[in-house]
Formats: sequence, C-alpha cells, structure tokens
Amino acid sequence: MGRLDHGLSRRWLDLLQTGYLAQRLPAYAGNRTTRLMKMPKIHWMDPALGAFLAGHYSADAVALSREAGGLFEGLACYHVRVLADLLTPPAELMHWRTYRGDEVDLVVEHGRRVLAIEVKTTPRPAADVRGLRALLRGSPQAAGLLVHGGSERRQMERRIWALPWTDLARGR
Repeated sequence: MGRLDHGLSRRWLDLLQTGYLAQRLPAYAGNRTTRLMKMPKIHWMDPALGAFLAGHYSADAVALSREAGGLFEGLACYHVRVLADLLTPPAELMHWRTYRGDEVDLVVEHGRRVLAIEVKTTPRPAADVRGLRALLRGSPQAAGLLVHGGSERRQMERRIWALPWTDLARGR
C-alpha cells in the first residue's frame, strides 16, 4: 500500500462532517504571540458510535480502554456543541495547542467572551490545569473550566472552576 491520498482523506472527513458524524474543531488563535499548532481536531459527533467502531461494546470495556479519555472528551464536546449552538449567534468551538505542548481540549468563543475547557476522566478535580493556565495568561478576557468525571463543583484557582460533566449534560 502506498501513501494515503491527502485529498481522499480530506473528502472522507468532509463527508463525515456533512453527515453530522464527525466535527472538526479549528485551532483557537486568541493570543497572537504564542506559536500554535493549527491543525484541526476531530471528534465523533456521537461518542457512542466512536466507542462501538473502536470495538468497545459495554461501558466497562470503554472505561478500561486506552481510548477512554478521548471518548470522554468527545462526550463533553458533544454537549458543549449543543449548548454553544443554543446561543444567539451560536458560539464558535475550537481547540488550542502550542508547540511547547500546552493544550486545551475545547475553547468556546462567543463575541468577546472566551471559555477554555479541559476535560479529564478523573472523579476528583485536582487534575493538571497547566494548559488552562497557559491560555489564560495570554487571554485576560477568558475563563477556564475543568470538566471532570466526578460530582464536585468548586473554584480551583482565580478564573478556573471545576464542574462535573453531568452538569453539561443537564445544560447547567
């Protein structure tokens, strides 16, 4: 087999996005002084479909899989997308990643407001928020949110809060 045709893969991704099976998140470039990775990030619109296609047919299989974090991030992204689309005008959904390795899973931009969201499967919101800190340093108008697998809601730092993912699912 030869090299994968770039045009073919782009058309395939376009077809998945047109059919509402996948979504591309463009790169957020709020801080013009930081060198960013500009490749879009791709999520399944239906994370359960992603789990099924990866061969995980039960909740236990998903939880034990190496894809658990990515699938959980996709679930959070799906709920954030729904909430973002309810705003007038709809908010833009992006991701942020630097060449230094700092990253934020989701960035929601609505007018001048920016919400940076990091998604972690951990049940306790003490996870690494280094990426959130880095983005917030360059974006004084932004706030940060750690969406996690637990039930605790609390302020972690100035401009960074922890929220259970179930609050996203309920639209809180």
